[in-house]
Amino acid sequence: MRSRPLVHEFRRAAALDEALYIIPGEFSSYLRCRGYAPTTIVLYAGYLRAAAKALAARRRSLLTLSCAEVLPLVARLNSRPGGPRSRTTCRAALHRWVSFRGEDPKGGSACPVAGWQSWIDEYDRFLDSDRGLTPATRLYRRRYARCFLRSMFRSGVARWPRVSPTAIWRFSEQFSRTLKPASANVMLFSLKSFLRFVHLRGACPDALVHAVPHFANYGQATRTQALSEEQRQQLLAAFPGDDARGLRDHAIINCLLELGLRGQEVASLKSGDIDWRRCCLNVPVVKGARSRELPLPRHVASVLRAYIDRGRPGSPSEQLFLRHRSLAGQPFTLSGLRQMIRRAYRRCGFPARWTGIHRLRHSFATRLFRHGADPKQIADLLGHRDLGSTDTYVQADLTTLRTLIRPWPFQHG
Repeated sequence: MRSRPLVHEFRRAAALDEALYIIPGEFSSYLRCRGYAPTTIVLYAGYLRAAAKALAARRRSLLTLSCAEVLPLVARLNSRPGGPRSRTTCRAALHRWVSFRGEDPKGGSACPVAGWQSWIDEYDRFLDSDRGLTPATRLYRRRYARCFLRSMFRSGVARWPRVSPTAIWRFSEQFSRTLKPASANVMLFSLKSFLRFVHLRGACPDALVHAVPHFANYGQATRTQALSEEQRQQLLAAFPGDDARGLRDHAIINCLLELGLRGQEVASLKSGDIDWRRCCLNVPVVKGARSRELPLPRHVASVLRAYIDRGRPGSPSEQLFLRHRSLAGQPFTLSGLRQMIRRAYRRCGFPARWTGIHRLRHSFATRLFRHGADPKQIADLLGHRDLGSTDTYVQADLTTLRTLIRPWPFQHG
């Protein structure tokens, strides 16, 4: 008489184990490839684990969940003590799971795969492994490449000999009608990157790459304003470092202002990247940058040591900077870093239009240039392959340049 409950318990455990194995593995990779933030991936995984346990109690597997069962399941989870904090997010997680399993959340079966989809998959692997671009950058690169392929070939196989420069001009003009010149140029740059990849594969001539136009943007381009020395000191003082969170934020702002790191590089730092004996920092490779080793100034090293000793929570994660409140012990994400900098700008009373992290990297390069560093040295510290990229970061001091202007008329010796 005990065999039947044992069989039911075995089936329940088997259904649960299979789903819990896929969620942190294939499903999380699926979300990362689509540009989801790490915090969202963790949140979705938590909701899916709760759903998997609820279905396993009824001897059902999460793998068999259909789109029609999503809303009743969300209502059932929400009625339990400790249910999902957001029904909307829980519903989005389950719908994304259904899409991952091959069913369209809007009803019906999944859309058939286009004949040119293999180009998008190979292009994404190229951007990831060869170019080292971040998931967010790869996301919009894939989006624009997909729009181009759909416009050229609909859902059929990509036949590149049929694509002409005229077709590229026509697509660029139609697609950019509703965009500002700066946004249109971002799309066109992405299109040129994709066609360059196709040319490297030997599928299209180089003429198609050069056929991508560039829209004039006169009077629109503005250089990022670097922080003055007073603003720099004010921002450093905006993080007192009294508690664990303050110690973390103070260490982060020093990495951005004193080392010129990218936001993604700061978010990707691991505890093992700091060489305390040689007092240097191994910067993670992101965005196709060169691997580089930076000298660690003594005051920055002391700030990092204070955070590790007194502020970093205990966690099995290798990431250097971790969360302290919600999802404590999880890696501190790039989106959280942006919010932290935005709040610091507001506390310091900086202009309301200042929101980004990259302003601090510009300030680092400009400060080096004013202290006599040449562009090649600045490029090495920033991790640039091309000196032309460094030119956009270096801002000359106009007050100093005015002293070099000769009076009019010129005095001949």
